[in-house]
Amino acid sequence: MMIGSPSEPGNIKNVKYFSDLQISAAFHRIFPCQLTHRKCECLKNRFSLEMILNGEVDLLLDDTRIRLTGPCLFWIGDRHKFFQYELIPDTGYEHFWIDFTGERGRRIYNSLSEAYPDSHLPLKNIKNILPVFEGFARKFKNPRRPDSSAEDVFLIEQLMREIIRQTQPENQPDWNDPHGLRALAEQIRNAPFEKYDPARLAKDAGLSYVHFRASFKQLHGDSFWQYVLKQRMLTAGELLKGGQFRVGELSDYCGFPDQGSFTRAFKRFYHMSPLQWMKKTEEN
Repeated sequence: MMIGSPSEPGNIKNVKYFSDLQISAAFHRIFPCQLTHRKCECLKNRFSLEMILNGEVDLLLDDTRIRLTGPCLFWIGDRHKFFQYELIPDTGYEHFWIDFTGERGRRIYNSLSEAYPDSHLPLKNIKNILPVFEGFARKFKNPRRPDSSAEDVFLIEQLMREIIRQTQPENQPDWNDPHGLRALAEQIRNAPFEKYDPARLAKDAGLSYVHFRASFKQLHGDSFWQYVLKQRMLTAGELLKGGQFRVGELSDYCGFPDQGSFTRAFKRFYHMSPLQWMKKTEEN
């Protein structure tokens, strides 16, 4: 069976934070038209997010053949048994891919697969997507142990947000949320470490800055910055549970100027220091 274009899309779910996402490899390759590829087994708990930048190639997933034309995004995981790339005569292609593991990686893969059962989607704009793939390809140029640095997790989150943004229907107002304040709160919950500019957000919502602040607090019970800080602290607590993030690394990831500022904010929220929190969660 040949699939040339993706089926009617569903909704890609925002993926909550898990500290176990590990990047195991990332590559950038330009394949000439005469190169052949071997069949590869899809390994359990191993996933990849991949992009054809230009050119064309056929992807075989078990018995299904998918024509990939750049720029497009696709993903491979253990829902299938085998995959293989089969070249189109006189046509080469340019290929990026990122391999990863972990529960968060599985949720990313499952969310994309549920929204796009054909396992691929064309890209409208690669301006915010290509630099992420290029960055991982440079960082993992030489073989290395699986890595789960805060920077890598943030970049994968950034990539997922851009994919979600590109696949959402445009210009569909939500009459239950005319200014998008509920949607904004969901965005903050799923991406609390993003840099937010309330003045710009107020303008995008069609509200004055004063009205934006008042409306947000009335709807959510916290001021805008209280809400952002709360989500950052909740996420920081979850990330520290895994023991894969150092406090200093996480303070920078959370947007604090130094570790001391982060520790004070964490202690006000949890009534204990980050180290005490880590010890407590380990005991439980």
